[in-house]
Amino acid sequence: CSIRFPTTPIVIPQSPNIQFSLSIPNIERQTEDETKTDYGLLDIQQGVLSGAYLNRTLSVRLAPGDTGSFYVLALSEKGMQEPVRAGLQPENNELKYTINGATFTVGAFKRYRHTH
Repeated sequence: CSIRFPTTPIVIPQSPNIQFSLSIPNIERQTEDETKTDYGLLDIQQGVLSGAYLNRTLSVRLAPGDTGSFYVLALSEKGMQEPVRAGLQPENNELKYTINGATFTVGAFKRYRHTH
């Protein structure tokens, strides 16, 4: 699959005064990070300031039955009072990113035929 987040901030209808920038940190996510309160993203502010967490693209090829895991950061200059719910979902041959009910096309995926 390939993900290409927009370079311009996105606005969700419920919070039109808050703009989100989406990025993919260039660190590998480990299974044990899922139980940590920071999910293994140490010092997010430093990662953003250094540019290490500001990638907008990702390409991954997985064999049938394999799984992959990566981080997605939704950054904004203003905080939100309500919870933020977000997720990445395949739909047809596109990848959709949903944040608090607003959905954006952010990439594509292609199924490869498994050959022996």
